[in-house]
Amino acid sequence: MKKILILYLFVAGILSAQKITWVSAFEGFNLSEELDKPVLVYFKTDWCGYCRQMDMEVFSDERTAALIDSNFITVKINPEKDKSPFTVGENLFTPVQFAEAAGATSFPYFTFLNPEGKIIAYLRGYYPKDDFEKVVKKVRELAKDK
Repeated sequence: MKKILILYLFVAGILSAQKITWVSAFEGFNLSEELDKPVLVYFKTDWCGYCRQMDMEVFSDERTAALIDSNFITVKINPEKDKSPFTVGENLFTPVQFAEAAGATSFPYFTFLNPEGKIIAYLRGYYPKDDFEKVVKKVRELAKDK
């Protein structure tokens, strides 16, 4: 687990000036518990136009990426492609099962969870950069209260 943490911190340091450091669900939920840091899960698909727009306009912005990376462990899940199971809290999920449990019925879909795996907030759809940053700041405050 320490190797994963060191790798995550190394990659986060290199990429934080460029874009968000996404990790797998398995890595992300383990890191969240280890670092006591909330998780932002981004559910997306390859065919989703608004997902591509979020990637290009929001997540590639340096300021937005720094805000998100400094406050959340960031996990990207494509329920149509990803197959590896992972644990959230005490529950084992496949990506499809977790998407269903989180309510991801359309894409993009975002779920914010505390380190214990409890949902703090969720968002559905595309958000322009400034609006997404406002949401992230609000959820950051909610995460501190939970």
